[in-house]
Amino acid sequence: MIIDSFLAIRNTQTARSIPKNALTAAVDVDISDTGVLSARAGYVLSQTIPISSAYGTLDRRAFIVSAGVLYEVLADMSLIPIAPCTAAEFDEFKDVLVTVDGLLVQDRLAVNLKIPVPQAAPNLTLIQGGLPAGTYRAVSCFRTAAGLEGGASPLAEMTLTAPGAFTIAEPGPPAGFSAVTYVTEGDGSVFYDASGVQINPLQLTSGTLPDGELIAFHDSRLWLSLSLPNGSSVIYFSQPFHYHLWNLEADFLMIPGQVRAIKSAGAALIIGAHNALYAYADTLTVLADYGVVPGRPMVKTETGGVLIWTQRGVCSALPFANLTEAKASFAPGTQCSTALMDSNGIRRFVALTPGDGEAFNARS
Repeated sequence: MIIDSFLAIRNTQTARSIPKNALTAAVDVDISDTGVLSARAGYVLSQTIPISSAYGTLDRRAFIVSAGVLYEVLADMSLIPIAPCTAAEFDEFKDVLVTVDGLLVQDRLAVNLKIPVPQAAPNLTLIQGGLPAGTYRAVSCFRTAAGLEGGASPLAEMTLTAPGAFTIAEPGPPAGFSAVTYVTEGDGSVFYDASGVQINPLQLTSGTLPDGELIAFHDSRLWLSLSLPNGSSVIYFSQPFHYHLWNLEADFLMIPGQVRAIKSAGAALIIGAHNALYAYADTLTVLADYGVVPGRPMVKTETGGVLIWTQRGVCSALPFANLTEAKASFAPGTQCSTALMDSNGIRRFVALTPGDGEAFNARS
């Protein structure tokens, strides 16, 4: 069979004429941009371990979560354990992987971004000493083995009406963390630790990384989405360049729908809800009045954009465009998983669905 040119799928119209030897259906074949047909490569079983989640990066690294552990999958299909993990969603920036349960992984080393905040203030007890009279304040933070410090505890305060001193009892840290306490001088303004290092002011208003359903890296922050009982969603974002510090009372945006995907497209965060597509760059802009299919409907591209499996076919952003609605009819499915896959030198956007659901432009 000779195919002079491949024009892709166009199934929104009834075919008017088909040559006798034309290809109308094919199973397990690939068609190149030049029209060459080749048998699709098969697969062999490599591992028999259970997999609860998986992610492939743009630079062709692969990760899985199995039995509560994050692994990197090498080219020979061997596994390298990285850290305990329960994540179902992931994102990446440069050579860094982030997980929705709070791991930042680089060079197979994992840093825990989910640092608890002390719920009790440090306990100050008055004793004799030579500190000048004044009002002293103290806060405690928990520190990871990697040196990251989380948000500050409630404030403790001690007023000396005459020269004196006080002892400090820090709140007990959870396993895997240590405690550090910062104390002001008598004017109560700037917090210092025992070595004279000032606290990061962001720690005074920050909490821990929240529990979320989806995660994205965008604009030097991490973003986490969470569905609310009323059918809307909230997206929290971290402090810039401080992915472990979150001010949940101030740093969030509300989405009028159930958020099913978030990905950075460089100039804006692309948000796929059940009923609409949005772009967020300081303000929330509606891209389309239709939403995405549940599952993993978005993937990043090597050029910094996003490809999206929507209820109306394949879209791209930014700029936003629907690539298929005028050319092809697809049943959107009630669940999907998408990826960029390489085969025979061709990179394809692949959407896997059960094939159910009704296409908005189904041929009558």
